Amino acid sequence: WVKKMFLNLLFSVAFVAACTAQDKTTVVILGGGMSGVMAAKTLNDAGITDFIIVESQAELGGRMKRFDWIEGNATLELGAGWVHGTTGNPIWDFIKKFNISGSITDYEDYTARDANGQDVTAQLDAAYERLETAQNIENLLETYKSKNNGSDINKRVALRLGGWDARTTFEHAAEYFDYDFEYGVPSEHTSLIHGALSRNDKFSPDDYRIVDPRGYRFIVQATADEFLNPGAPQLRINERVIGINTSNKNGVQVTLESGATIHAEYAINTFSLGLLQSGNIIFKPSLTYKKLEAINSFKMSLYTKIFLKFPSQFWDETEFIVHTSKRKGYYTIWENLNHKKVLSGSNIIYATLTGTESQRVEMLSDNEIKSEAMVVLRSMYGDKIPDPTAILVSRWAYNSATLGSYSNWPIGFDEDNHAKLKEPVGHLFFGGEHTNGPHCGEVTGAYYAGVDVANEVIQCIASKC
Repeated sequence: WVKKMFLNLLFSVAFVAACTAQDKTTVVILGGGMSGVMAAKTLNDAGITDFIIVESQAELGGRMKRFDWIEGNATLELGAGWVHGTTGNPIWDFIKKFNISGSITDYEDYTARDANGQDVTAQLDAAYERLETAQNIENLLETYKSKNNGSDINKRVALRLGGWDARTTFEHAAEYFDYDFEYGVPSEHTSLIHGALSRNDKFSPDDYRIVDPRGYRFIVQATADEFLNPGAPQLRINERVIGINTSNKNGVQVTLESGATIHAEYAINTFSLGLLQSGNIIFKPSLTYKKLEAINSFKMSLYTKIFLKFPSQFWDETEFIVHTSKRKGYYTIWENLNHKKVLSGSNIIYATLTGTESQRVEMLSDNEIKSEAMVVLRSMYGDKIPDPTAILVSRWAYNSATLGSYSNWPIGFDEDNHAKLKEPVGHLFFGGEHTNGPHCGEVTGAYYAGVDVANEVIQCIASKC
């Protein structure tokens, strides 16, 4: 309550201050990630060039975030790092157009080690064979329910119906690799019908890992450069939105933390689901209960990358190392960036934590994280391995611009709820990866959402709605 009162006060003060700092435009686009930039491009291609993009971070790209790690002597992807599905995927077209370097990920190129450092790859292979048998049933159930309008179930129920019930450390590791590592949440929190594993049927099945020094974000920035006028006031970076007023049926007023306001005939909101759920943006009038319920019922997943730089490589040569911990999800998946097809010579390995482990670890200091990560690595590779020379942690859970990593379709959330999630409020339209059902949680979803919401606005302008 105190937080909301403070934000309302800040909004009111900014509103008064804005009398001397006002901009007018046809369309204001909130958020400069893939979705926002594709919305702007779609408007531009339709001849609508009077728009402003507002981005709270220092550059375009959103959760496609490259980081030049000086201490680690490497360029790393802190956020989105893969193209999920190549041929047929519009993101793959960008990769080819801008010649973005990378490699196809081989998820079967792994070594499994237990807490005593023993190579248990054969045991994990056997667990995977059992999991794949259950996944065949899962896929049949998903197909049947989708075609026959059947009731939804979560993926854990589907796996149990297929005879899978993870009991051993190997089974927990296999399930974690295929589900938590994919969705950012355990299988019981993911919809069977809307889950991502069945989404890329129209694309080739490969995942392409970005290793380009320009970063994954380059495709967003280079695309924007093609239509944004140099020096023109179409782009506002480092500008945080604190209020959105839709009380005027003929337009939208956006209030910035700086005190400036933007008056637009139409607004496109592509902010992350986590930011919308936070209450950090004051809507006037307040969003309806049904709209708020839809926003808060969809799931924002957490996905934390912990990069460690060492003097030399001591770990296995495979692309992945799987730690079969008794504690599911506790530093289970490690990725070898020193691999010959990734960042050879970097001497970097990184762990991915998700869900509650992600939330827990992001509240720790870098030194605390390094200490617990090294306990795990030394359990696998011995006490004589060196300490890392540098550590880098992607902290999306507490990044004020995102407040989470990516969305995931939860059980109990139907297509009517999703329609409400992206339903316009007056002249305020909603985009962002979470508004694209088939590819929510992916850069591809952000692309489609941006194009779709811009086309809605174009139609609205044409019909003078």
